Amino acid sequence: MKALILPFLFTTLLFGCENKETNYSAPVVQGNSFKIETIGATIIFPKNYVEASFDGYKALLMAGDDSTNNWPDRFKFSSLPKGSHVYYNSNSLSEHILFINGGYIPFNKELAKEFIAVQHFKWTKTWEKMGISSERVETKYMESGTANIIKVRYYLIIGLNRAYITQYVITRNKRSFAFSVFNATEDDFQDYITAIKFY
Repeated sequence: MKALILPFLFTTLLFGCENKETNYSAPVVQGNSFKIETIGATIIFPKNYVEASFDGYKALLMAGDDSTNNWPDRFKFSSLPKGSHVYYNSNSLSEHILFINGGYIPFNKELAKEFIAVQHFKWTKTWEKMGISSERVETKYMESGTANIIKVRYYLIIGLNRAYITQYVITRNKRSFAFSVFNATEDDFQDYITAIKFY
């Protein structure tokens, strides 16, 4: 069965900031280093993760059969902003990290709550239409240097299949972007995402 990538759009983030960490310090991580020129940064992901364009990754999924993932292949891909990238697990194609370069969203903890109040209905209705039930398992608001980071994590269920989606929205120097982590394990990649280096 072909693998699934869910259309997690930058404007449909859902969270309620229950936890806050100020002056968050990311740990040192090891793996493959990737340059993201659109935001002037480098990021490290595990050695089994490979970079691809969104269209290139979509073609891989449509052409292959990922036996490690049983999610349905009926869902269509969304269009994404220019400069978006995918970092996928070469051992399990459906597990991926999606980088989305979005428009500037100024936020702090209180503004984030207001933003999410508007988006909550949209996202849950979208999942319902896809036959997916969800359970929110973590939300967090972090301040690391000049960056504000929002994290929200969900446990997704469709039939007998289970997966996790963790989304990070980062605002820094009047620029905003997001990472969506989709996998079958509890690894949320927080150490990797928050260790991003700007140049």
